[in-house]
This record gives sequence, structure tokens and C-alpha cells, in this order.
Amino acid sequence: HKALIALRLQRQESRENQVEFIHNDEKQRVVVYSRGNHIVIIAHFSPDETADYEIANFPSDGKWVDYLTKEEYQVENKKFKTTVKPFDARVLLLQQ
Repeated sequence: HKALIALRLQRQESRENQVEFIHNDEKQRVVVYSRGNHIVIIAHFSPDETADYEIANFPSDGKWVDYLTKEEYQVENKKFKTTVKPFDARVLLLQQ
């Protein structure tokens, strides 16, 4: 929790920008929303793991880093592809 509180204090867009839902998959139980073009939160509410899960309409192409795990992802053509793990959440930050 401390890391998430620190992120909120460090990043102005996490406090000011409106939440924009960019993906809602009721079947796979995945919700994705953004705070501006530089922060994306992915939440998976299922006990099942899904490989090669694709999220279209990502806010920006480029290198994204998971704030908590430091995993790096490359987004091209506004499509994000990953494995969604059971009951997992990610906080992705666009690297400038």
C-alpha cells in the first residue's frame, strides 16, 4: 500500500485526471482504466489465467513499466498484450 500511496503523491495525473474506462471484458472479468495518457490500471477478477490477452485502445504506444513489479512492456498500434494472472492487478506507467 505504501508504494501506491507514494505514486499518488508523486504523480499529479493520478489525482487530477478523470478515470476513463478503456476496456471491460465481462466474460474474462478484466477491467482496464486510465488516468490521463500515462497511467493505466488493469484489474483481473477471475481465478483463471489467460495467456496472450490483448487490450486494444491503449492510450499511448511506447514502453510501459509495471509500477509494482518493474516488468516492462512494449505497446504498438495501441495494443497491449500480456498474460492475465488470477486475481491480479497492474499499475502501468508510460516511460518518457
